[in-house]
Order: sequence, then C-alpha cells, then structure tokens
Amino acid sequence: MDNKKPGLASAVFDSRTGNLTMTFSEAIDRTAVHMGRFNITTSGQPPHITLSGAEYTVSGNILDAELTQGQRDVIIVVGTVLDIIEPHRAFV
Repeated sequence: MDNKKPGLASAVFDSRTGNLTMTFSEAIDRTAVHMGRFNITTSGQPPHITLSGAEYTVSGNILDAELTQGQRDVIIVVGTVLDIIEPHRAFV
C-alpha cells in the first residue's frame, strides 16, 4: 500500500482558457482531491488564491482545473509565475 501523497512536478496556467494543469509524481485518486486546500500565490507574495469552486478533471497523474473567473482575474493581474503552496495537504 502506498502511503506517500503525490508530489507536484509542474503547474502551467493558460490565461487564454483559464485552465491550470498540474502534473504530479504519481497517479491521483479523484475522490481524494480537495480543491479548497490548494493555495497558489505569485512568486511567494500575496494574494494567496484558494482554488475552492474550481471544476477539475483527473487523468492519471494530471489534474486539470478550470478556474473561476475571480481566480483567473487575480492570477492575470498579478502575473503568471505561480507557486503552489503545500499541495500535499490537498489530498486525503
């Protein structure tokens, strides 16, 4: 049994579509994902954006989140260099 939570390998935000694609170190169980526990920031500075309300799909080790308009707006205004804060907390 694998007790290690997936680690974040990369994250890419597409400002044209508003999608945030996160690739993890191993496959993800969709039922174990809690989007409200994902927090992102730009270059470690405020504002921190919680991904609550973002619709998402999971395919293997890729989580593709369709951000809300408010989440998109904040990311676009402050920049597109994103840091995902404590992604390991986003899983059961």
